[in-house]
Amino acid sequence: MNNVHTTLTAFAAAIAERDMAGAETLCSEDAWNADHGDNPQRLFRKASDERRGFSLSIGDITQGEGAGRAAATVTLMKGDKSIGCITLLGAGAPWRITGVCKDGAWRDAYLRDQVPALLTYESLPVYGPAGDAVVAVCALSRRAASGVGQADEMLAELMNEDHEGAVVIARLHFLVSQGYQVRVRDARWLPGLGRAVVKAERVKDGQSEDLWIHAEVGPPLRWRGFEELLRVGAIAAV
Repeated sequence: MNNVHTTLTAFAAAIAERDMAGAETLCSEDAWNADHGDNPQRLFRKASDERRGFSLSIGDITQGEGAGRAAATVTLMKGDKSIGCITLLGAGAPWRITGVCKDGAWRDAYLRDQVPALLTYESLPVYGPAGDAVVAVCALSRRAASGVGQADEMLAELMNEDHEGAVVIARLHFLVSQGYQVRVRDARWLPGLGRAVVKAERVKDGQSEDLWIHAEVGPPLRWRGFEELLRVGAIAAV
């Protein structure tokens, strides 16, 4: 714990002194140079901004599993006023900051050594069955919309399995019935959580929008959610 507190105190001091080089040495290279998410370099730049900056007040530290993982609650202070809280994640010896987190479920999964500090979708292992399942549901929806065979009964049976699955299948069926084409672009999974995420897009009249479809890996595959922006909280939610 002392190792963690020492690093965090030094990081807070580097922000106060606008010492970017010093702050960088307290973070893992991957986290500092990440071009996505709430990485520590982004936190440093925002906190050390002369006009809008803030200081960090270190709170509770929770030890995790594996490679010295730990998470610390940090209060963002503007003068003597709190403007919010975040969690700094880290690992190693000496302890280094590996990510900035705003979601409790992701923090807990990180402490259990189930997920990385920062999510890079493209770095996750491919999980083809989840993508294939989305394609199958959309094909069944097209058949049901056309009155082919018993497709509508099969679709209704799938929707009766559980509430979360019904919501995902109903959303896909609605898109298909409204003339959208749902294209699966990728499917990945987090082995530590047993969760899969399908990256897809809905296309109509030359316009496309991203879709992210969550599932528990199988067999059998179980749908968990449907969103337009990928959020770590949706992946790690119990």
